[in-house]
Amino acid sequence: MQASIIGNANNINNQAFSFNEYIDFMGGFQNVLAMGGMADYGVGPGGQMGQRGITEQKSVGTNLNVDISKKFQMNANYLFAQSDRVLEESGSTQNFTDDKIFSTIDSMNVLTNTTNHRLNTKLKFNPNPRNNFTLNTRIFKLGNSDINNSMSDFWVDGINENMTLTNSKNESSSFNLNTDLLYKKKFDKKTVTLSKI
Repeated sequence: MQASIIGNANNINNQAFSFNEYIDFMGGFQNVLAMGGMADYGVGPGGQMGQRGITEQKSVGTNLNVDISKKFQMNANYLFAQSDRVLEESGSTQNFTDDKIFSTIDSMNVLTNTTNHRLNTKLKFNPNPRNNFTLNTRIFKLGNSDINNSMSDFWVDGINENMTLTNSKNESSSFNLNTDLLYKKKFDKKTVTLSKI
């Protein structure tokens, strides 16, 4: 049996794990590809990284490899990632005419929260050297919330003429379940393999 745990937390706009750290955690590049890659849960590029504001990332995962018997092996891994982005901006502009001064003050506050859960399992059964069964299951859940508050203040010669407030909140979630069964059979010739999904 082999078990591993990986975790990361930061508030300096860095992604959760490096490419090499994730490959080591998953037990090789082939396992990374088989389990759906690195994106969408705080491991790979994308998501909130590279956007304006301060992003705080929290990620934790566990990986388990068990040889139940000589014919039966199991691999399971779970990854959780949470990303919180805070953006606060403000600015002002002034325009002058011969007899008036027009001023506009704008401010914006944005809070974005993203959570990801991913569970992958692989069961391998080798009843004999000529037959091989592999069952893969992938479960992925994504949640996203955006809160946006903005204000625009319009002044003429120091008198407040107009104020606009905008508040919005958007929430979304998705769930994906994928399972496939791969069967391989070797014939007498070593170069011939029959596979069925």
